[in-house]
Amino acid sequence: MDYPDRQVDDFRSAVSCLQTRLDVQPERIGLWGVSIGGSVAVHAAVLDRRVKAVVVQSPSVWNGWRYLERLLGREGVHAMRDQRDQDWQRRHETGTSLPEPRSRQRPAGARPVVHAVPHLPQREDARLHRAPAHLRRLAPTPLIMIANGHDDPYHVLEEAQSAFAKAGEPKRLEILPYDVLGLYTGPGLEEAMELAVGRFDRYLRQTRLPSATPAPTADTVAAMRQ
Repeated sequence: MDYPDRQVDDFRSAVSCLQTRLDVQPERIGLWGVSIGGSVAVHAAVLDRRVKAVVVQSPSVWNGWRYLERLLGREGVHAMRDQRDQDWQRRHETGTSLPEPRSRQRPAGARPVVHAVPHLPQREDARLHRAPAHLRRLAPTPLIMIANGHDDPYHVLEEAQSAFAKAGEPKRLEILPYDVLGLYTGPGLEEAMELAVGRFDRYLRQTRLPSATPAPTADTVAAMRQ
């Protein structure tokens, strides 16, 4: 959840980089995003027509504010906002930010586990992330959404379906019977990758590229009138 709107710029920079490579056809570039990366990929593709297809896998955080309310509770979001206000004031007065631990205490020798909840600046930035507001502008860029259909509190199926409904054609929704980690490993990941690669193959390799119609000349206009 690290600054999703900044990641939109990262996606677009990656497209620019790919277009400079001799082993890449610049007119056949797609984006593939997982979890919040899916909504970020959609946002990038709405802004950047160099992207010719988008795959969204295990989509989450379509609405940053609503996601944080589900994660922290409404009171938790209000407390976060108050804490962020205090942080702004502290930085103005002292030049330092409020400290916030980034990992839980673990037994000696164990690897630290990073919190799923982002730190203060990240949370504030994430609150305003609302990819569905832009989804209707994605078409005609093809979209395939591969969603988790089993018990999953983080990649909520109803939110994925609601977001998918806002997109125009061409689009395709695949719901696979896996839980929160099911599309990240094992057979679920293999199924998701097969669907994604198949869609990319169709829209990036097989689909005929659009061509510009030449402006009419006096001769072509005269020929059309005959």
